[in-house]
Amino acid sequence: MFPQRCFYILAVVILVELFIFSIAWYVDSISNPIYPEHLKLDTLVREPTIEQMIEGVDQELHNLPFQLYIQNKDKGYGINSTCAQYPNILHIKFHNNFYQEFENLNVTFELFGAYYDNRTAFPDHPVIRVLAMVNQIEEKFPTSYCQLWYEKQKEPFIVPITKYFPIWFKYWGGNPNVLYPFLITCVLPRNKVSEVPQSVSIVAEECERATNHLKVIYESPTRNITKGGFAVCLKNLVFPFVDISARLVEWMEMMRILGAQEVIAYSITVHPNVTKVIDYYKEQGFLRVYPHSYARGEPVFPYIMRYIMKHHYLNKVLNELLPYNDCFYRNLYKYDYVACIDLDEVIMPLGNWTSWYDIVEYAEEHKRPGCQTHVSLCFQNIYFPNYEKEGTDLIIPKYFHMLQHVRRVEKHLDVGLGTKCLHNTNYAIMLHHHYCFKWLGCGPLHINSTLAQLQHYRDPVDQRTMNLTILDDNILRFHKNLFKRSMRVFYELNFL
Repeated sequence: MFPQRCFYILAVVILVELFIFSIAWYVDSISNPIYPEHLKLDTLVREPTIEQMIEGVDQELHNLPFQLYIQNKDKGYGINSTCAQYPNILHIKFHNNFYQEFENLNVTFELFGAYYDNRTAFPDHPVIRVLAMVNQIEEKFPTSYCQLWYEKQKEPFIVPITKYFPIWFKYWGGNPNVLYPFLITCVLPRNKVSEVPQSVSIVAEECERATNHLKVIYESPTRNITKGGFAVCLKNLVFPFVDISARLVEWMEMMRILGAQEVIAYSITVHPNVTKVIDYYKEQGFLRVYPHSYARGEPVFPYIMRYIMKHHYLNKVLNELLPYNDCFYRNLYKYDYVACIDLDEVIMPLGNWTSWYDIVEYAEEHKRPGCQTHVSLCFQNIYFPNYEKEGTDLIIPKYFHMLQHVRRVEKHLDVGLGTKCLHNTNYAIMLHHHYCFKWLGCGPLHINSTLAQLQHYRDPVDQRTMNLTILDDNILRFHKNLFKRSMRVFYELNFL
């Protein structure tokens, strides 16, 4: 038997040797360190070329005609050396990423976008529409001009601004610290009615060198696709803390089922999972997203944006009007109708109708006498409060908000209150949240609530109606299709 004393001696020897070896290894590792051959870093060289820079700036700043600027900046464009010279990038007053500033006397304009409007419904010449936020709501403005820049033309055409349309009524509310939305109009000269200007600048004097330079947006249908169908405009997405991914997927798939060809959204700050949903639908070509911010220049950080959004309601509402109108004018030549709705709203056909096409077909057959068509098809608002689904044996996961909530308050809001509409792109001029603000031809056609309705998934404003609810499970007609589509998206995004 191995003596116990010898065992202890052997153990001590082994420990001492291990200690000596550890010290030797540590000293050696310091003097002769062993490093991995490569680190897991991005080793691709991506310093952009000038061509990539130009293309990148065009993507970053949607209202700046940067490629056009690069082409023309050294060509001596302008009427002469002292009159209406081509705008210089260092002279442009960038208010933030999305607005360029123009001042005339005591009026300050934050210019957002410019659009070519050549609709056949308009009796006058084609016009350029400019969306802006202005520091006053008064309709009297100092004289200003549009400098219109055309391709391969050295001198601009200069025309006076003819109209300033406020997209807000003063008696709705005002505050000296907010900016108000306006649609500004410049009529194209007679000898240029067949050409689309590439850019426009607004100036106080005809010969002035501009401090702004806006790309003129003219988005015609692509790939030989004719105009038709529906687009949906979704205003400012400000959801940095709440993960609304499931709500967004369910809503997007419902839009697809009802007939929308595309959703155009304006995003300020959202939860990372919502970004995954956005990227998914962008890749599919069903969603366009434009980054956005408020016009006063509020920092686009989650906490400050949520605070301002929740505690300064007038400022929030005013800033929501530019995305709606930008979306409308971007789609003038692509779609027949544009719907401006929120994530908690659905324009829902009832009865045997299953899409927005059924609604339009009905409206064409029931026009008011003397009307060729109506500027908008509008729907009565009905609230679906936060009640659980009942009255059906269907098993539906709780993350399907609309399919879960099939009880609504008993009575619709009166016609015109909280309404939302499908706007005809041939006749509408300006859009408010709830209806068309200015149009040509006949006004809106209000669809009877027995045929279609605006389903609004939120608690009613009048809390007394909260418990006066009835079952309205019309949406369950679509539940198999909506469930299947949404679950596929959840799976592909690894949300399950």
